Amino acid sequence: VTVAAGAEFKYNSSTARTGAITLSGNGSSSRAILSGSGTINVALTLNNTGDTLSPGNSPGTMPFATSQEWDSLTYLWETNNFVGTTAGSDFDQITISGSLNLTGGLGDYVLDLTSLTAGNIAGNVGGFSDIDRSWTILTTSSGITGFDAANWGLNLTNFTSSPAWTGTWELSQSGNNLVLNYSAIPEPTTWALLAAGLTLSVMFRRRRI
Repeated sequence: VTVAAGAEFKYNSSTARTGAITLSGNGSSSRAILSGSGTINVALTLNNTGDTLSPGNSPGTMPFATSQEWDSLTYLWETNNFVGTTAGSDFDQITISGSLNLTGGLGDYVLDLTSLTAGNIAGNVGGFSDIDRSWTILTTSSGITGFDAANWGLNLTNFTSSPAWTGTWELSQSGNNLVLNYSAIPEPTTWALLAAGLTLSVMFRRRRI
């Protein structure tokens, strides 16, 4: 199967896919997309940010039954429940039985965050609460090599919430997993309370002395 730029191959079969899949994407504006929840039992050659993986069926999981080596790609990641913790229903996840070797460099990887409503329609993410959150967006059984957060660009254009999120996003590696982290920025009143607590602590220490 060859997926042309601008096309999508959605694989949902209960039979593991063993035939070759070629994604012929050409940059972020002309993507070739592989989606669905069927098991992929073949090594993919991904060498362009237009080569796009979109797990499941909004959202879902994309299982790979063999090790992978990817030079360049876009990971289209979706969530419909900001505080949800179940991969495959609350947020997208790629699973690899084997290892993942990332051989690309600066700018070769894009994580495209897309928010869905509770009804799985593009829009403000369901269940939003401006708190610290982490999602395991990719997991392997044998480890990840070649990860460098500097090589990844985070596209946040399609991620919206109500009220609007104001925190910061970061992609990191934790053991055999890739983890997406959101860090909320404390409200000004919280900073004021923290400062007041620090002042009281200093005063108490001075009095004890």
